[in-house]
Amino acid sequence: MSPLERWLQRHELSSIAELLNSHDVTLDVLPDLTEQDLRELGLSLGLRRKLERAIRTDPPTPTPQPQQASATSTPDRRQLTVMFVDLVGSTALSRRLDPEDLRQIIRSYQNTVAGEIARYQGHIAQFMGDGILCYFGWPVAYEFGAERAVRAGLDVIRAISNLRVPSDRQLAVRIGIATGLVVVGEMLSEGQPQEPMVSGETPNLAARLQQHAPPGTILVAHETRRIVGNAFLFERVELGVAKGFETGIEAFRVVGEARGASRFEKRHGPALPAIVGRNQEIDLLLARWRQAKHGEGQGVLLVGEPGIGKSRILRALIDELRDEPHYSIEAQCSPYYLDRPLWPIVEHLRIAFNLHASQPVTEQLGRLERSLRDLGMALEEALPLNAELLDVPYVSSYPSLDLSPQQRRNRTLQVLNSQFLSLAIRKPTLFVLEDAHWVDPTTLELLEITLQSISHAPVLVVVTSRPDNSPTFTSHPHVTRLSLNRLGREWVELIVKRLLEANAYPMRS
Repeated sequence: MSPLERWLQRHELSSIAELLNSHDVTLDVLPDLTEQDLRELGLSLGLRRKLERAIRTDPPTPTPQPQQASATSTPDRRQLTVMFVDLVGSTALSRRLDPEDLRQIIRSYQNTVAGEIARYQGHIAQFMGDGILCYFGWPVAYEFGAERAVRAGLDVIRAISNLRVPSDRQLAVRIGIATGLVVVGEMLSEGQPQEPMVSGETPNLAARLQQHAPPGTILVAHETRRIVGNAFLFERVELGVAKGFETGIEAFRVVGEARGASRFEKRHGPALPAIVGRNQEIDLLLARWRQAKHGEGQGVLLVGEPGIGKSRILRALIDELRDEPHYSIEAQCSPYYLDRPLWPIVEHLRIAFNLHASQPVTEQLGRLERSLRDLGMALEEALPLNAELLDVPYVSSYPSLDLSPQQRRNRTLQVLNSQFLSLAIRKPTLFVLEDAHWVDPTTLELLEITLQSISHAPVLVVVTSRPDNSPTFTSHPHVTRLSLNRLGREWVELIVKRLLEANAYPMRS
């Protein structure tokens, strides 16, 4: 996906991407378009105003540069994830291409990598020709720094492979990622502060991993693999002794993202310790479930600080309902995909319909058609809308829908809600949406529609959120807000005791 297409998608303007591309409109040209230009392109009044507003509020920046982070003279010791990205075969390209063409390729490559790194709140420390050095965790430390780096790496590989270049070769990169303690200190050049220097083994390890990575792959160090847990699928790789390292480097090739499990399960695994101190909260959820089963649809907004136990309570509820006949729908919001409308729903549907990008288009359409028919949906509308939403190329005997972008959006939300309610007609249904503090506006609108429609349906909707950016749902009287307080001292002591016993640590009286 080009920088222009990513920017348009962020503002829900993907419908005009093909039109702009056909007229060679790039991201750097976009701010220069006049009202007359937009009229000549054939854009409707609504789309013209929406595009103009997006340009005003989020000016396109087609050429990201390394951020010049402020540095202090005091060394900063912290954990950092370092990523090295290298363009494969740049020397061969330089021999075959005109210097101007090569410059354009390098610029497109740098812009693409910079865009993906920025989306995951990474920091580009340095452009080194065809190499790029990136930090996750400095100058600002965000949650899940190592996971952000791996996700960014996967997206970089996909984006680079889709770049159009004046060559018969497809571009590829190799990536190395390592995590560890470093010291960040100010580097001086002729009395002027430059990009701070990062000292420690971690940058060297990331560089060695990048050098050994095959084209189109990511190699991560052992510590990075440990931190990200089961969020990705890995293959172990033995690199042997590398320059500057006395022992062999243990590395892991990233195969892809793990599907199906929630973020909580990916980090903690299926075997969880017994829950303590949350009986009242679980009893309330079970009471709401009993009401829902009798046709009084219910919603619960579970609000609490990070790590206070929201996901653990949800696992306890799901375990309680395991032997009851019901449907369970689990969707997970993400801080990485706030610019992708309906991303949690799309990911759930891909798993529910068993769709994979590697499947032939005809197989994906067949699976989608059978699933929608089983739900009792009208395929003339549901199939093309779901195919577009799930990025399945639509080739079918059913005609395409002649709808405006706004009509298509509204009908998609209505169809998704109808698909959900069709399950509840057959069995009581539990719908879980985790981490709603990261919900995108379109998913939130769908959630509002769903809550409005379940008042007389056997449905329990449970939404988890942190206090910041938490949705309110004040217009729905059947929604209960449940705020989690911190556990008392006796419960904390019990948790610590169980952890010590499980790990066989000696305890002192």
